[in-house]
Amino acid sequence: MIAPSPAVFAQLLVAVIALAYGSAFVGLWLHYRRDAMRAFAFAWLALGVYSLVTVFWLEVYRGAMPARDAVLTGLTAATAVLSVIASAWMISATSAVITPDRAPRWLRPVALAVAVFLLVMVLLDRPLAISTIRLVFVAAWGWGLIAAVRAAPSPGRRSLAAFHALMLLRVFLALALISLTTGDQPLWYTILQMIVTIAAGFLSTTAAFSLEREAALRERVTYERGAAQSQRMESMGRMASSVAHDFNNILTSVLAASESVSDDLAAPAERAEARADVGAAVQRGKELTQQLLAFARPAASQSVEFDPARRVLDLVPMIERLVGRERPVACSVAEALRASPCAVLADAVQFDQVMLNLAANARDAMPHGGTLAIDCALSTSERELGAAGLSAGRYVRVRMTDSGSGMTPETIARIFDPYFTTKAPGKGTGLGLATAFAFVRQAQGAIRVQSADGAGSTFWIYLPVKIPGRARADLA
Repeated sequence: MIAPSPAVFAQLLVAVIALAYGSAFVGLWLHYRRDAMRAFAFAWLALGVYSLVTVFWLEVYRGAMPARDAVLTGLTAATAVLSVIASAWMISATSAVITPDRAPRWLRPVALAVAVFLLVMVLLDRPLAISTIRLVFVAAWGWGLIAAVRAAPSPGRRSLAAFHALMLLRVFLALALISLTTGDQPLWYTILQMIVTIAAGFLSTTAAFSLEREAALRERVTYERGAAQSQRMESMGRMASSVAHDFNNILTSVLAASESVSDDLAAPAERAEARADVGAAVQRGKELTQQLLAFARPAASQSVEFDPARRVLDLVPMIERLVGRERPVACSVAEALRASPCAVLADAVQFDQVMLNLAANARDAMPHGGTLAIDCALSTSERELGAAGLSAGRYVRVRMTDSGSGMTPETIARIFDPYFTTKAPGKGTGLGLATAFAFVRQAQGAIRVQSADGAGSTFWIYLPVKIPGRARADLA
């Protein structure tokens, strides 16, 4: 019997490595249930079995096994089919990474046609060496490399491209070695074959895990958006009971005014005043309904010009209902803003939500009661703006101060981080202040906080004044 050659040992080691990667991917697939991991599992397992069959093919080819002709024909057919199976699953894995929602429809019929062609060649006793079968891998990995390079940026795309490049390099080196050398396989090529196979497996694992991280992140974002929406709906539900008496007052005034309108003894002036009261009451009801809907329903960001001071004053009744009677709300607007209102360009609905979120946080910080103060002013002080990280200019400053429990320096350092919250589970998602931070950044403003443990908290919101073109010269 002829002693096994280095080529046999190399194929045996490749088989062990491929089967190990395949088994690992099977475990990953059973855990994460991702199509890419399933495809990689079957591809590596098929490649491992192909390498094992190649070991026996080489032994028969070298005359080390009996029944050479019959066994050689069977092993050749097996290597041909396994090469097609491994290539097809590798293409499926590539598609699952770079285009998860679009599997190539041509893959199955093409793979079946190639497998049938190779089997017919074997049965007709046509020359079909292992080097010819390797061309199937060249086609599969070549397609994968081109697809990965040309695909849009996606998680794992670069790792996948490097994987295909390494596997192509391995096949080309094998074909060149067969064509240009005679005798046993050199030791350096055996070592290189091991390194390339291990590195290719690592890159395929990296590509699969990149896809898993991206999919998990998308699922988490979807879940947390739903949680944030649920929190808004819960907050609106808590306010609904306190809003009910406002609607009752509106309906009462409408009823009283309608009685005056229908009274035949009422003077014309009294009827006109009653009609005006009906219109005003209906308008108040409409505005209150719109505020509730805007708070409960998420909408796309839409920047408009509005007066923050006027909007804060309009929000005070809702804030008073939100924080409760045991927490009096004091609101003031600087004389400069009263005399010359300033408009800002931002999302007005998000501004309302930020104010309501800050008020809700202040309420939670004062479980046994306290005071909440809100004031609006025009800020042009370079020192004050510099402390907020803003350049010189004109900003509307909205300040909210509570007498609650305050925050520690460690909490202050993280309050604007998404999903960070000090509230009990189920009481908050940690998105309120992160949303406020995103809002002011989008409006090219700033938000800052000052607090101490047991000494209350103060939030400042700075929004740049929108200067209309016609008034630019006057304000310069």
